[in-house]
Amino acid sequence: MAGRIRWRNLVDSPSPTALERLQLGALSGASCLYRAGLALDRCLHRLRGPWRPPVPSVCVGNITVGGTGKTTLVRHLARRLEDRGIRSAVILRGYGRLDPRSTRVVHDGRSLLEGPDTAGDEAVMLAQGLSRTVVVVGPSRRASSELALTRLGVQALLFDDGLQHWGLSTHRTVALWDATVDPSRARLLPRGCLREPLGGLRRFDVLIITRCDAAPDCARVAEALGRIRGGAAAPLANHAPVAVRDAQGTRHRPESLAGQRLLAFSSLGNPGAFSATLTALGAEVLEDRVFPDHHRYTAEEVEALGAAAEALGADGMVTTEKDWAKLATMETPAVRVLEVDFALARSDLGGASPLDDLVDFLGGEETAAGE
Repeated sequence: MAGRIRWRNLVDSPSPTALERLQLGALSGASCLYRAGLALDRCLHRLRGPWRPPVPSVCVGNITVGGTGKTTLVRHLARRLEDRGIRSAVILRGYGRLDPRSTRVVHDGRSLLEGPDTAGDEAVMLAQGLSRTVVVVGPSRRASSELALTRLGVQALLFDDGLQHWGLSTHRTVALWDATVDPSRARLLPRGCLREPLGGLRRFDVLIITRCDAAPDCARVAEALGRIRGGAAAPLANHAPVAVRDAQGTRHRPESLAGQRLLAFSSLGNPGAFSATLTALGAEVLEDRVFPDHHRYTAEEVEALGAAAEALGADGMVTTEKDWAKLATMETPAVRVLEVDFALARSDLGGASPLDDLVDFLGGEETAAGE
C-alpha cells in the first residue's frame, strides 16, 4: 500500500524535484514499452478474432487504475434486471482470491456457494446484494460465460471489468471515469494511471463520469472528456448512500451517522472516497484506516481495529459493503456497514437515461441479433 501511495504521489506531483523528474523520465520510458505491448496484445487478439456472447451482453469497466464504481453499477443493473424477471449472470475475474486460476459459481441464482477466499470480495459482495442473479468468477471470461449459459440458463451477461480484454466483444460497452482524476494530467501506465490511451474513450458506447459529488470541477472534467469523444456528452453520477446496516443487520437511514464519532476502515481502489462520503453525511471520522485493495483481514487486525476505536472513544466503527463481505464470517466487534447505490446526478442528454437503455437492451427490448 505504501508503495502505491508513493507512486501515486510521484506521478501526480505538480512540482517534482530533480530526483523525481529523473524517476518520472524512467517511468515515461517504461510507458513506451507498455504502449507497444498493449498494441501487440490487441493485434494478436484481432487476428484470432474476439468472442461475441450469444445473448445480450454489457461490459462495464474503465481505462484508469483505481476504483471508479464498476461493481456498484453492475449490481444496480443486475437488480433492475431481477425486477423485470430477467435471469442474468455477472462475470468477473475475482481479484484477491487464493486460487485465481479456478472458475467458480459464487451464486447460482438461489444461494451463496463460495466465500471471499475462493471467490474474492467483489464477487461475494455482489452475491450478497442480489437474489436471483448468477455470479461466476474465473480467469477466462468466455469459459465463465459459457458455464453460466449452458448450466444455469441465463438470458443476459454483465461483465464487471474487461474493457481491455481484447478477446471479448460485448454488445454494449460502458466506461466509467472518476471525476477526481484530471484528464489533462492523465498519462499511460506506469507514468500515470491510464490502462490505455485517452483516445480509447471514443470506442465505448457509453461514458459515465462518477464521484461527481467529490469533485468541485466535475463540469470541467466532463467538458474535457467530451472533447476527446468528439463532443459526445457524458452523464454524471454519484455513489449515493442508501442505508447504514448495524451489527444486528437492521437498516437505518444514512443520515443516522450525522454527529457520530467514528473509526472508518476500508480496502478500496479509491482509498479516500469512503471517508469523504462519511464526512459529507455529517459524521466525524476520528481515524481512517486504509488497507490495500482486496485486503484479506486477519483476526488480529480486526481485534486491533476494535481496540483503536475504544481508545479513541469512538461511537463505533464503520466500513464498506465490499469489506463486510470479508468480515461477515469472522468474529468482529460491532461494525456498521454503509450501503451505497449507483445514481445518475445529471442526465440532460435527451431521451431515456443511458442506464434505462442498457436495462432495456439486456432485457431483450432491443435485439442483439446482427450486432
